[in-house]
Amino acid sequence: MIFGNFTGFSKANRKVGDQNESGMGHWMRLARVVWIGLVIVATTQVPTVWGLDMKVVAKSAAKVVAESGNLVQATTPAQLILGELLERGTVDIPVTMPLEAPEDGAIPAPVDPIPSITLAEAIDSTYQGSPEVGAQAALAKANRWIARSSLGKLGPKLDVEYSRGREHSSASGDAGNVTPVVLPYHTRTDQSMVLRQPVVDLQAVAAWKRDDRLADAEHSKLSQTRANVAFDVSSAYYDLVQYQLLVVLAKEQFSRTGNLLNYMTRRAAGGGATVADRERVRAASLNANRDLLDARSQLSHAQMTFARLTGLLPGQVVVTQESFREMPSNPEQAMERVLNSSPSLSALRQQMEAASFDRKSTQAGVLPKFELQLGDYRSTNASGTPGSTRDARIMLTMRMNLFNGGSEYAVSQAQAQQQVQLREQYEDTIRKTRERLQTNYLNLAAIHRQASIAREEVQANLSVADAFDAQFASANRSLLDVLTAYEKLYASRVSLIKLFVSERRAVFQILKDTGDMTTLDFARMGS
Repeated sequence: MIFGNFTGFSKANRKVGDQNESGMGHWMRLARVVWIGLVIVATTQVPTVWGLDMKVVAKSAAKVVAESGNLVQATTPAQLILGELLERGTVDIPVTMPLEAPEDGAIPAPVDPIPSITLAEAIDSTYQGSPEVGAQAALAKANRWIARSSLGKLGPKLDVEYSRGREHSSASGDAGNVTPVVLPYHTRTDQSMVLRQPVVDLQAVAAWKRDDRLADAEHSKLSQTRANVAFDVSSAYYDLVQYQLLVVLAKEQFSRTGNLLNYMTRRAAGGGATVADRERVRAASLNANRDLLDARSQLSHAQMTFARLTGLLPGQVVVTQESFREMPSNPEQAMERVLNSSPSLSALRQQMEAASFDRKSTQAGVLPKFELQLGDYRSTNASGTPGSTRDARIMLTMRMNLFNGGSEYAVSQAQAQQQVQLREQYEDTIRKTRERLQTNYLNLAAIHRQASIAREEVQANLSVADAFDAQFASANRSLLDVLTAYEKLYASRVSLIKLFVSERRAVFQILKDTGDMTTLDFARMGS
């Protein structure tokens, strides 16, 4: 390693400094030793402290190799992603990135391990197996069946009745003298078959429209649930991406500081560095180790969340720049789309219509109901008369509730307040959605500006780290400057990764609010 050369160079200096010589000969010999040491450092074919782990990845895919003139090709998926972000600010090419295995016990059973997954596959898998989606789908079906039940009340109804038992019949007054009862004590049998068809029943019509709107509202809620699930899965998916990249960065930082610690330990043992310098590097190495442990813990938590949502534990994820062609360009256009296609607002509007029909149904309870009846009635030994009788009827009947203790009025007033509640809830949802859209668009604009600056910051910190490496090798740069350069470069690269993922989350939040999260072509997203 080059640190070994640094150590030899320090010992040569100390040996020269111990000589008790004076005059021109002393300075000539000192210059010769220094020159030999620099030549050894310059010609040794080993990487520098920085280049040991990051020479390929941090310089991005656009650095030109002087010997061949070709682009430097990153060798790992994380390096490809970082190179794309540094060069273009996006990930234009699909990159399959392996994930570290979760910590023991972090993922509860049952979970299906799979080798690789795309965002589209993750969302489709969640749609099929999500308990939240399944519960809302069952509720939507239940409400649709309730609406069909209400509609059935407007159709024909066939009633069949059969009764048999003992009867005592007696005549009184003139009827008893003219037609005496032949069988005072007898067995009576009655049979009837009646077909009823409502002709006018405004209460039932309003009740059916109410239930139909409620079924539509639950279906809209199902669409919103699917959008929420797609958003949650997308966020969890990019949590995996973010924390895996942070694990890679933390590993590289820990490796760099560890190599530097080994070098400073050897120097301190040989008297070429102070114990304080070594402890300073040791503190930096411990801090890098702590960052690595934290990143791994966050990755395990992200894997746990992803497994809960999808029931899957992927070994690799595919990262690329999704196409959001349907995304509105500004919050005003986004708000128009929200009003037209947002499932949550559609559900509220349908609930408002349902509440209106519910009140109309209650008010129609005092109106007359007309019904057409076709009946066939048969009786045996009716009223003590031996034999059977049969009546065939076709009748138009009218029923009307004149008074019911004022309960209809009280229910109607309660339903009116429910309408007010839904209107206020609708307005509140619109205001919050508009605020959220404006916030997300402001965040997107800020993220884009910060990402542009962050890329330049990473490039600048990279140049500083490379320069400080060379200067530190020639003893022209202090250890503190080198450590500071490493820490700044590490922090800037972490910021770039977080900005990349934050941009995805902001876009997904906008698409969720506009109702486009369930209509996007996810087959071309993340794959």
